[in-house]
Amino acid sequence: TAHVGEAFDEIPKPEIYVVFFLFHLCEMIIPNLFCRYNRLTKLINILSYSDNLCFLCFFRGVLHIFAGIQSLKMLNNEIEYFPEAAMFHGHIPLIMGTKLDLIAIGASKENSSRIWDWLCFEAYHLDAMLNRFVPDSEVSRVNKAKVMQNSTISQELADLIRIARDYWHRTGGLFDITKGGMKEVSLDEENRISLRGHELDFGGFAKGFLLKELKSKLVSSGIRTAFVDFGDSSILALGRHPFGDCWKVGVKDPFGGAVLGEIELRDQAMSTSGNTPVYSSHIVNPKTGEADNSKAVVTVVSDDPLDAEVLSTVAIIASPEELEIVKKNFPGTMFSIFRK
Repeated sequence: TAHVGEAFDEIPKPEIYVVFFLFHLCEMIIPNLFCRYNRLTKLINILSYSDNLCFLCFFRGVLHIFAGIQSLKMLNNEIEYFPEAAMFHGHIPLIMGTKLDLIAIGASKENSSRIWDWLCFEAYHLDAMLNRFVPDSEVSRVNKAKVMQNSTISQELADLIRIARDYWHRTGGLFDITKGGMKEVSLDEENRISLRGHELDFGGFAKGFLLKELKSKLVSSGIRTAFVDFGDSSILALGRHPFGDCWKVGVKDPFGGAVLGEIELRDQAMSTSGNTPVYSSHIVNPKTGEADNSKAVVTVVSDDPLDAEVLSTVAIIASPEELEIVKKNFPGTMFSIFRK
C-alpha cells in the first residue's frame, strides 16, 4: 500500500481535496443518496492505516463517484401524458426494492403531475425512513442501537409503529413488525421507545401504507380512474378500465407461470404474497419463529390498501382457525388462497 500511495504523491493535493470535499457535500445535501452503496466506502477502512492522506482522499472520491452513479438510478422516474386520452403514466424503476407505475385517466397533465411529484417524494421519503437495508434510515439507526432504554424517535415513525401495533392486536399477533417481540416493545406518549433487543421490519407494511396515502390523494384531487402497480404484488385500482366495467388482474403461479386466477377490482386494492423460486422463506410466523417455505399464493382484496398488504402476509402463515378470526376482524375483505 505504501508503494501505491507514493505513486499518488505526484497528484496535486489541492485538486484531490476539492474532489473529496465536493462528494462529501453531496452526501450532506442529498441524504441517503449514497447509503445504499456505502459498502463500497467501507473499503476505505482497509486504507485507514495508511499515512498517505492524498491517496486516501483520492480513492474515497473514486468510490463515491461510482456509488453516486448507481444511486442516482433510484432517483430516476419517467412520465408520459397522452392528451387525446387524457391519460398520465408515471414510472419509477427502483423504489423499495421494486418498481412503481401509476396510470391516471381523465385528469389534466398539471393535476396528474402534481400527484406524481407528491408520490415520488413520499415514496423516497418513506424508503429513506423505513428501509432497514438503508444504513442511514431511521429504522436502521434504531435497530443498530437495539434500544434497551428509552430513546426518542420521530413523530412519524412513532405513528407508524402505533398503526402496526393495532394490526398486531387485530391479527392475534400474526402481523408483527418486530418478528415476535411486539409485546415487549414500549412506546410512550413522548415517542420514547424501548425495543428491548428486538428489531423493526416494515416489510409487508410500507408499500400498503404508501398506496393508502396515494388513494386518499387521488380521490381528494378529483382523480376517479387510476391504476397503480407496485412491484406486481401490490395493486390499487380506482374506477374501472376505460373499455370495461372493472380492472382485471391475473394471479400467476411464480413457480410455473400459469394463471391461477383473475381478480376484478373496482375502487379496491389487492396484495399478493408467497414464495418465489428466487425469494423464499421470507415470511416468518412471529408466534413460532418458523419460516413459511410453501408454494402457496395468497391474494387479498380490500377497500383499504394497507389492510390488503398486511393481511396477505398474515394469510400465508395463519392456521384455518386463526384465519377465520382474522376475517371477522376485517369484514368485507376477500381472501383467495392458491395451494399446490
